[in-house]
Amino acid sequence: MLIGGREDERKALIGSLIARSDVEVELSAPRLVARHLAILAMTGGGKTVAARRIIRELIGHGYPLLILDPHGDYIGLAKCQEMLREEAPGCEIKLFYPELLIQKDGEDLITRLVSQMTSGLTEPQMSYVSGLYDRRAAEEAESALEYIRRLLVQIEKDINGSSAPAGAGSGNWKGTVGAVRRSFRIVQDKLARMQITSEQLRKSAKLKSFPFEPLPSPFSQPEKVIRPGQVSILYLGGYDHVTQCSIAAITLETLFEFRANLTGRIAPFMTVIEEAHTFIPSAREGTHDAVSLPVVRRVITEGRKFGTGLILISQRPSRLDETIVSQCNSFLILRLVNPRDQTFVRSVMENLTESDARMIPGFGPGQGIVSGQVVRFPLPVRVKMDDELRAAEIGDEDFFE
Repeated sequence: MLIGGREDERKALIGSLIARSDVEVELSAPRLVARHLAILAMTGGGKTVAARRIIRELIGHGYPLLILDPHGDYIGLAKCQEMLREEAPGCEIKLFYPELLIQKDGEDLITRLVSQMTSGLTEPQMSYVSGLYDRRAAEEAESALEYIRRLLVQIEKDINGSSAPAGAGSGNWKGTVGAVRRSFRIVQDKLARMQITSEQLRKSAKLKSFPFEPLPSPFSQPEKVIRPGQVSILYLGGYDHVTQCSIAAITLETLFEFRANLTGRIAPFMTVIEEAHTFIPSAREGTHDAVSLPVVRRVITEGRKFGTGLILISQRPSRLDETIVSQCNSFLILRLVNPRDQTFVRSVMENLTESDARMIPGFGPGQGIVSGQVVRFPLPVRVKMDDELRAAEIGDEDFFE
């Protein structure tokens, strides 16, 4: 017996009723990908298991997916590619690590990194930087780190020169150039440190067997990131909070622009954001470094028009931006025991009854309530476990051993 989804439309099997294992629960796949879903649970509640279950169902439909994965929770999908291809012929699991490349005339990426990782540039500083780009154009497919290093060499020459360089203006032009140098050095140091850490993680005993590739440029090669039948997992392990947010913001905003411009260059797609409280923190948590917050806010507000859905996953709902979460049209709430998290869930879920709310702290692993537009009415569900999708290399390591 099946319940949950609507007749005559694609379905996504999530599991079964808690009290009736013989009654399967399905979600409306079209409403899932277009109208945003929040999966909220405490650690060990089953949120990542639920996300993998939904991802597997969307793979079966060939729907394009982008997964922002800070801790490697989804990289095990790459080792299950042959099994998944039996269910969905032609599907591809791509495992990317950040490789910020500058194409010719693509200096906008550098400007974004500087604005996101530092206090930004003043108008005189930006004028000098524009002139600097003109004199030191990016080479074809040059890394952002290498390009910044070349720019810093030119900045040193400008500071040691006797006359103001192009764009630096008059007066205290050396102060302007010096401030730009400080900002560029901050970005250079952050990228260099995080790049080394990320590379060490990928070469570790746990991860060296995974087929990592550098992320294609979302500016010039978006169709290599988003295409039907492909799951693109962007592994952000080794990058600090600010850099993770910057990479997520640049990637998601650029891909969203391709959809919003209605060029048809890339297909509609869904983005899965794990550890969402990192990327969309509440004002109480501090949003100064969360440059991804306005990008996600725009996508969740306008995404339905352009086919860019979101799945937000978090173990601390009360730390999420309430405006963004309230825009989700569907929720899967698993076990939550923190009173603040429970209060937050009640505030953003309009159709959560008091009796349903009282069930939340008593759920076992993988048990929860699904409600919203993906089902016809709220349902208590036991999520189907897909143990074969887990990566044995990532998880509960024995640190004594």
